[in-house]
Amino acid sequence: MARNRNAENPLRAATLRKWYARAWWVGVHVYGYVVLGVKGALSLQALPMAQFVVYLVVAVVTIGCYIVLQLSSPGQLDKRPMLAPVQTSSPNEAGSPPPVGPEDGDDTELLADGLGDEQTRDSADLHFCNECHVFQPLRTKHCKDCARCTRQYDHHCDCVGTCVGENNRRLFVLYLLLQILEGAVMIDVTSLAFTERDDINDWFKTNALFIVLWFMLMCVLLIVVPLFCYQAYLISTNQTSWEHARRSSITYLHNLPDKRSPFDRGVLQNWWVFLSNGDRNKWVHSTAAKPMIHDASSLQLAHVAKVKLVASLSIWTDIPAMVLTSAVLNAALIVASVALATGAVLLFAWIRAPIAEAKKLAAELDPPQEDTYQDPNDKDKLLPFGSLGDEKAQVSLSVVVPAYNEEQRILVTIKDTVTFLDEKKSKDPFFTYEIVVVDDCSVDRTVDVVMQEVERYSVDRIRLLRLQKNHGKGGAIRKGVMRARGERVLFADADNATEIRDYDKLATAMDEAQATGSNGVVVCGSRAHLEEQAIAKRNPLRNLLMHGFHLIVSTLCIKNVRDTQCGFKLFDRKAARVLFAPMHIERWAFDVELLYLAASSKMTIKEVAVQWTEVPGSKLSVISATLTMLREIILIRLCYTVGIWKTNDGGFRLAKRP
Repeated sequence: MARNRNAENPLRAATLRKWYARAWWVGVHVYGYVVLGVKGALSLQALPMAQFVVYLVVAVVTIGCYIVLQLSSPGQLDKRPMLAPVQTSSPNEAGSPPPVGPEDGDDTELLADGLGDEQTRDSADLHFCNECHVFQPLRTKHCKDCARCTRQYDHHCDCVGTCVGENNRRLFVLYLLLQILEGAVMIDVTSLAFTERDDINDWFKTNALFIVLWFMLMCVLLIVVPLFCYQAYLISTNQTSWEHARRSSITYLHNLPDKRSPFDRGVLQNWWVFLSNGDRNKWVHSTAAKPMIHDASSLQLAHVAKVKLVASLSIWTDIPAMVLTSAVLNAALIVASVALATGAVLLFAWIRAPIAEAKKLAAELDPPQEDTYQDPNDKDKLLPFGSLGDEKAQVSLSVVVPAYNEEQRILVTIKDTVTFLDEKKSKDPFFTYEIVVVDDCSVDRTVDVVMQEVERYSVDRIRLLRLQKNHGKGGAIRKGVMRARGERVLFADADNATEIRDYDKLATAMDEAQATGSNGVVVCGSRAHLEEQAIAKRNPLRNLLMHGFHLIVSTLCIKNVRDTQCGFKLFDRKAARVLFAPMHIERWAFDVELLYLAASSKMTIKEVAVQWTEVPGSKLSVISATLTMLREIILIRLCYTVGIWKTNDGGFRLAKRP
């Protein structure tokens, strides 16, 4: 049978693991930076100068910290020769072997003059390591991989090839923080580097290197982020990984009456001591050496001394006297801690932002300029918009089109929409319509393009609502719908991605639902493959985003709609009055709130497959939109569940306009 050399030689196995882990770390970094560099994603051409410099500094500092950590000493005890037995003159009990003890000068640092009982609060046995032949202070463990005893042993890290202990634990935590920052930076650069393609096979071929890198980086963060959080918890309670995981087998811990660490001084003081390395060589003081037992057949070195935990470990006044071993490292950790705290505050503010905006929105009245529209044929006269609050509809259909910097695409959309609706009107004399274009503070020529069409087709067909401040797509649609006069209200994107002729499919589905009677009807255009004839010519990256987003939506908000984000939805007037008045979300996830409210109100929700084509010039940023939508979905469910938001909010918006 072949021998397992690694099992026979633990040091050899540890060495192999160390080099495997190092090879993995180096491989990920080399692959990542080579791909991003060769493809031009990490360059001055692809990134602004300041951003490029910041990313480069993060990379250099992280790699430098990794190298320094490998070369650092964890605080290992020096190995000693085997202690010789020392005879004592005092007689022993019958049958007991002669006592032995540590020679004078052996580990004098550990066996220093002790403090009186009045200065102590507890005691524990000092352990003797048979491998290193030294007395181990508390919190010290012999590492089999390093074959050395390490002070305040945390764990042996194969990735850096050394133990994490008293001297280098701060550096290890700093490295984890830098690795998280570097991973986030590389994911950001990688996400921006994806190239859009209409064909999914072409997309995979073009972005194969970036896809592999993206998943590698996500795996790195899934490892490092929990590890950093775990270390933060241990520091806050003044524990090591070894003490936390093996508490029941550690002599000085398993007999304690509670689970609290005996070294815990409180969160703030624990962090101060950690940053200042104030626990260095402070844990153990000996009062006397207890005789060791000498067996006639073999020399056994066992627990030999009573040691005391110094009472001063809980006294705040001792901290200024603690010796700082590395000013640079201390400063870096303090800066990192401040940055982490600042980041936590900013993250909380970012998560809470929609709630604050919704509260402000609930008390906000529309500016007078948004109550009227202009007739280009009579520029001196301003005409009032209609109101969704009116009980009786004035037209058959209102089409609301939100627009922000759409001068390149809005013209085609308006012409196609007018052409289609005029055809319907010619077939049905009773059919009437209006198109409400909502300009969300565009900075290009969108307003001029729309006004030209208003002048061409008249204000009876097209009206322009100019918002006084940017509200986002959801806010623009809400503003337009609240001024709709139609029996049915359709909102459609300005990029004409959905064929306006698919309105007939939605209208047919609404007729069927209204025939059965309901509290209101919502019909959603869908890019999901609900029917064989559905054609969804979508970019694969956005398709992936849609499916992941839908999984979260179906879990938290609404289960029966496969595509909540298609910008082509039809509402009857009854549903529109109930759903749009209390809207709190004005950005990407406003569709989810509408459907959540519809489901909560027991409305009929139907989904109809539509033809949808990717149109160049979209303003969707994959990373920012994904994070924003995730935040808003969670808040939708949370705020309506706990009563922060209510379904009857915004009732004042239904007030009739003069």
